[in-house]
Amino acid sequence: MSKKLLQTTTVAALVGALVGSLMQGPSDSSNTAGVSSYEPALRARIADLEQENRKLANRLDLLENQPTTVQRNTDGPSREEFDALAASVHGLGLVQDESLQTPTGAGFDGAVSAVIEQRELAVQLEKQRLEEERRAERTQKRTDYWTEQLALDADQAERFNELLLARDQASAQLKADWQAGVANEILGENKVSIGVAFNTGLREVLTPQQLESYTTSVSSGESKK
Repeated sequence: MSKKLLQTTTVAALVGALVGSLMQGPSDSSNTAGVSSYEPALRARIADLEQENRKLANRLDLLENQPTTVQRNTDGPSREEFDALAASVHGLGLVQDESLQTPTGAGFDGAVSAVIEQRELAVQLEKQRLEEERRAERTQKRTDYWTEQLALDADQAERFNELLLARDQASAQLKADWQAGVANEILGENKVSIGVAFNTGLREVLTPQQLESYTTSVSSGESKK
């Protein structure tokens, strides 16, 4: 039943009941004045009923317009959160599992693990990039020092910088191998190879006089460059 029909039915029923009760009273002419005396009370009662009906209509309006409260389940990820995560994983091309359509189970766990691994890899790559930048800065400072000490020309300075950088990178790898538990015998052989490659490169870049000056300076401890 609609709101307007309910209002009309309520008023009609109540007014009809009141009129019916009056009609059951005395009907002879001797009681005409008595019946007429009911009219003010009847009108007052009808006004009261109309006011109550308006109140009822207002309450119905409030009930119809009241928004429905939705309780969110906080025990797990929402559909929006899962969709965003799944889109991120598929965008990286790491997961092609159709079971990602549901935010539970092995597919979802695999997606989360893939995203975590990707982030860890990104952090590791960023650390490597920063370390390479710092290594390049240190190498350039040493190159600038030896360029001045040995009077290197531009070509010599560039090649000397490449030698220093290659030695530093090889030394960093040697340290990583040691941390990974590579056998000491292998580590020793690699260390010797790094030194041999650097000294061979120096003889190709420096003149005999420059090489002697460099070797003497390093051997005497005058420079730690």
